[in-house]
Amino acid sequence: MFAETGDRLSIRVLSNIAQGFGASLAQDTGFSDGRYSEVMQLRPMKDFRAKEVAAYLRFSDVEYITLPTLTTMAPTQASIDRLTEAFVLGLQHSFPSTVSTICRTAAKICPAADMDQNSQDCCVMCEALLDTSVTGISALQSSNFSHHLTEQEPSALECMADSSCCKNSDKTCDSSSCVFSANDLSNELCYGCRLILREIDNIESLPVEILRLAQRRRNRHKMKNDIQEYLLDDE
Repeated sequence: MFAETGDRLSIRVLSNIAQGFGASLAQDTGFSDGRYSEVMQLRPMKDFRAKEVAAYLRFSDVEYITLPTLTTMAPTQASIDRLTEAFVLGLQHSFPSTVSTICRTAAKICPAADMDQNSQDCCVMCEALLDTSVTGISALQSSNFSHHLTEQEPSALECMADSSCCKNSDKTCDSSSCVFSANDLSNELCYGCRLILREIDNIESLPVEILRLAQRRRNRHKMKNDIQEYLLDDE
């Protein structure tokens, strides 16, 4: 369980939208978040204000701890989260209904109809539902086009899978399909995580488990496409 109040969630709503994570708002700000198979995240204090919680702790003489983050006591311009926090709290000071309005609006948000809730394919970094299957004109298409115009040679990573995918006994790869590039990783990420990936010069700096999972999914999709004509429809 997380002690996230309405103030914190309202800040997260605007911050996530600004950073490209709007498709996962229902999971990031809801009472429960079941995207992780090992644990269910709960937010029982989401409907309380920070001042209400602080007053209760003071009058009830309850001890509490504060966990600092990378942006704790940082200047306003240190990150989008800090800038959003200053904006929301400043607006709340002049208009007391700001936090509650943002929270009520976020509670009405649900995933798009074309996003498969039962799909096994989710972002390998944040495990949110993939929101990159947009075919029409969208911010995703515009961002991809701009990135394509300025794109340099993408960094590549040698095969990280086990020996079952390799042809040689020494686990070296003969096939170019075993070379894993940043573009391959991007295909397994949601829109927000794709924007983060573009700020990374070398994908080798990412956790090994993320790279292995993304490569395994890439190989699985490739295999499915190769045998697609032999598969039977679900109907």
